[in-house]
Amino acid sequence: MRTAYRMGMGMRNQIQNFSSRLRLRAAWLAGLCLVQLALAAPASAEALLWRVEGEGGAVSHLFGTMHSDDPRVARLPAPVVDALAGSRLVLLELDLGAPEVALAPLAMILPPGQSLPRLLDEGLYRRALAAMQARGYPTEAVDRMRPWAVAITLAVPPPRSGQFLDLVLYQQATGRGIAVRGLETLSEQLAIFDRLSLDEQRALLRLSLDEYGQEAEAFEAMHRAYLARDLEVLANLSREAFAQLPPGLGARFEDALLTQRNRRMAERAEPALRAGGAFVAVGALHLAGEDGLVARLKARGYRLTPIHY
Repeated sequence: MRTAYRMGMGMRNQIQNFSSRLRLRAAWLAGLCLVQLALAAPASAEALLWRVEGEGGAVSHLFGTMHSDDPRVARLPAPVVDALAGSRLVLLELDLGAPEVALAPLAMILPPGQSLPRLLDEGLYRRALAAMQARGYPTEAVDRMRPWAVAITLAVPPPRSGQFLDLVLYQQATGRGIAVRGLETLSEQLAIFDRLSLDEQRALLRLSLDEYGQEAEAFEAMHRAYLARDLEVLANLSREAFAQLPPGLGARFEDALLTQRNRRMAERAEPALRAGGAFVAVGALHLAGEDGLVARLKARGYRLTPIHY
């Protein structure tokens, strides 16, 4: 079970990193997004942590994360630790203790009777197989994977420590006896990939292969922007990323991975914010823009104050 959990966590972070790659990198930071990111206010460009105060004075916090196990990111600043430690409830994008996380790898597997070489032309399959073998995947495993799952795997660098920022927050909360809940389910996050046509999956795989080997450079640009708390730079990187997607697909990813998710997360977080004592942690770009959580919560009557560190 422990092995399955680790596999599920790895796949879950691949999905979120794939999403971040679409949202946050200079060329194509592939997967779980946006084009219209006019920032809500100048202050939001340099703030990842926000104090959220409701009409009755109930106080909570909102934190923008990065789905990364880079030690510079996973090391929590003191104000973030203090805000989390003072909470009664932590809301993450996903509840990392949910049983579905352990079953996550199954979502990457093709149904019986299908195989990757049957779904791809020979040239694309050979490129994908060579790249996956270089990552240590045996042919038998690669042949069972969905094209979008191969694209995800190749679009992000291999994990180093496995201590992703989201997991660190989860461990900090559970270690303190603080309840943790997810704002979404894994099925909801996977829905956009399940709806991709085979041609769209092939296009994403080609894009991942065309940029294979550039992951370190792309992620370093993303890390620098995040550590500088510069959501404007992250927004600009995302615009460039979407420009490289096949026609029509970028808009679909934007709507499914950003617009719809922002709406869903704001609605689901509000009961906890109304009660106070909540610590809400979601990907940083979900905070930014006219459609981001900061703007959405302000429109719902909450007072948001940036906490700089």
